Amino acid sequence: MEKLGILESVEQWKMIRELRNAVNHEYEENEQRLSEFFQALTQAAPDLYTCFNRIIEFCRSSYPAPDSTS
Repeated sequence: MEKLGILESVEQWKMIRELRNAVNHEYEENEQRLSEFFQALTQAAPDLYTCFNRIIEFCRSSYPAPDSTS
Protein backbone atom coordinates (compact mmCIF):
# COMPACT_ATOMS: atom_id res chain seq x y z
CA MET A 1 0.00 0.00 0.00
CA GLU A 2 2.99 2.27 0.40
CA LYS A 3 3.83 1.87 -3.31
CA LEU A 4 0.25 2.82 -4.21
CA GLY A 5 0.55 6.05 -2.23
CA ILE A 6 -1.98 4.96 0.39
CA LEU A 7 0.50 4.70 3.25
CA GLU A 8 3.21 7.22 3.90
CA SER A 9 5.30 4.63 5.70
CA VAL A 10 5.00 0.98 6.56
CA GLU A 11 6.73 1.63 9.88
CA GLN A 12 4.05 4.15 10.87
CA TRP A 13 1.31 1.66 9.96
CA LYS A 14 3.01 -1.06 12.03
CA MET A 15 3.22 1.28 15.02
CA ILE A 16 -0.49 2.10 14.78
CA ARG A 17 -1.37 -1.61 14.52
CA GLU A 18 0.80 -2.39 17.54
CA LEU A 19 -0.99 0.29 19.55
CA ARG A 20 -4.35 -1.08 18.52
CA ASN A 21 -3.33 -4.61 19.44
CA ALA A 22 -1.93 -3.48 22.77
CA VAL A 23 -5.16 -1.75 23.73
CA ASN A 24 -7.31 -4.59 22.43
CA HIS A 25 -5.34 -7.35 24.14
CA GLU A 26 -4.08 -5.60 27.24
CA TYR A 27 -6.33 -5.93 30.19
CA GLU A 28 -4.24 -3.47 32.11
CA GLU A 29 -5.14 -2.83 35.67
CA ASN A 30 -2.70 0.05 35.55
CA GLU A 31 -4.88 3.00 34.56
CA GLN A 32 -1.85 5.13 33.74
CA ARG A 33 -0.54 2.57 31.24
CA LEU A 34 -3.96 2.16 29.61
CA SER A 35 -4.31 5.94 29.43
CA GLU A 36 -0.96 6.13 27.61
CA PHE A 37 -2.21 3.61 25.04
CA PHE A 38 -5.33 5.65 24.38
CA GLN A 39 -3.40 8.91 24.16
CA ALA A 40 -1.08 7.37 21.58
CA LEU A 41 -4.08 6.12 19.58
CA THR A 42 -5.66 9.57 19.75
CA GLN A 43 -2.47 11.09 18.39
CA ALA A 44 -2.44 8.50 15.57
CA ALA A 45 -6.06 9.26 14.58
CA PRO A 46 -5.19 11.92 11.95
CA ASP A 47 -2.88 9.42 10.23
CA LEU A 48 -5.66 6.85 10.22
CA TYR A 49 -8.09 9.34 8.65
CA THR A 50 -5.51 10.23 6.00
CA CYS A 51 -5.00 6.55 5.19
CA PHE A 52 -8.76 5.99 5.06
CA ASN A 53 -9.24 8.88 2.64
CA ARG A 54 -6.39 7.65 0.44
CA ILE A 55 -7.94 4.15 0.32
CA ILE A 56 -11.29 5.63 -0.70
CA GLU A 57 -9.67 7.74 -3.41
CA PHE A 58 -7.62 4.79 -4.67
CA CYS A 59 -10.73 2.61 -4.91
CA ARG A 60 -12.70 5.33 -6.68
CA SER A 61 -9.99 5.93 -9.24
CA SER A 62 -9.10 2.25 -9.74
CA TYR A 63 -12.58 0.76 -9.61
CA PRO A 64 -15.09 3.33 -10.83
CA ALA A 65 -18.74 2.62 -10.09
CA PRO A 66 -20.74 1.48 -13.09
CA ASP A 67 -23.02 4.04 -14.69
CA SER A 68 -26.36 3.72 -12.89
CA THR A 69 -28.31 5.21 -15.82
CA SER A 70 -28.27 1.97 -17.84
